[in-house]
Amino acid sequence: MKKLKRVFVLFGIVLVLQSCQNDPVEIQNSDVVITGYQIVNESEYTGEGGAHTATAITTAVLNNNKLQSLNLEVFADGSTVSTDVTFTQFNYQNDLLISRIKTGTSGVLEETYFYYDSNSRLVGGKIALYGAEDFGYWRFVYQSENQVLVQRGNAMYDDPTAEFYTKVIVNFDENDNIESYQRVDEISGIYDSLVSNVFVNDNLVSSSYNGVNSSFQYSPIVNNMNYIEERTYGKRSLMLINAPGFGTMDSENNVAFTNPKNLSFVQGNEATYTIGSNGFILSQVSTTDEYDVTSVKTITYYFE
Repeated sequence: MKKLKRVFVLFGIVLVLQSCQNDPVEIQNSDVVITGYQIVNESEYTGEGGAHTATAITTAVLNNNKLQSLNLEVFADGSTVSTDVTFTQFNYQNDLLISRIKTGTSGVLEETYFYYDSNSRLVGGKIALYGAEDFGYWRFVYQSENQVLVQRGNAMYDDPTAEFYTKVIVNFDENDNIESYQRVDEISGIYDSLVSNVFVNDNLVSSSYNGVNSSFQYSPIVNNMNYIEERTYGKRSLMLINAPGFGTMDSENNVAFTNPKNLSFVQGNEATYTIGSNGFILSQVSTTDEYDVTSVKTITYYFE
């Protein structure tokens, strides 16, 4: 990692720079390697027996920017023995994510599987929650190289007896961003209005739906979590996995599901950030006070 030389605070953001130059830094995919992160969430609340504390610690291990595992432990009232443990394992084949298995103290909590064609394109998926015998199934049908039908059904994507319903028609641009999408009603088959998106530097800057235009602004801070997600799932695959959420036609959900490269201005003011010269977050701290529960959340990232 590059040597850090200068620190100052601006709008609640701690910026770590190597020089006085303020020009944006062009970030290449190969420039930054995140090897892991840790999230510590410390809470204080009043309940039965008086005041209590709880600490939840999530530890992530990455390899080549891809998630390998997530381990969550919860500690109550200063105890060194965790009251709950959740472990998520990410499994790959030919550099493609093929499964995500989450287990807890009671056993398997969630199983998700991903399927690809010979061109490494995501074509199917299935998920079971809390050890349920019945799975949720998805199929991704390529109408063309950049247009995909996202469907939900009652059996595997390649089962000829399966019944599938078109959920969202997704159109990609040359950078694998969702250029436009259109929801289809599962029962009536009626198409909703087209949603058109405009991206700048892989950030959704405007969206149009039913004659209503929405615009969005971003901070110069890189969204580390989105950076990790894109490399874990693959950008286009991630967009397709997110696609059912686009059906809400809500502008804020639209932004979240497009996985912006940078934090929004709102997000940039929700925590105190320590930022590297390349715009990536080194650490962040945020405090919330809701429903008589005060929580301090600290995220620390580790780099190669």
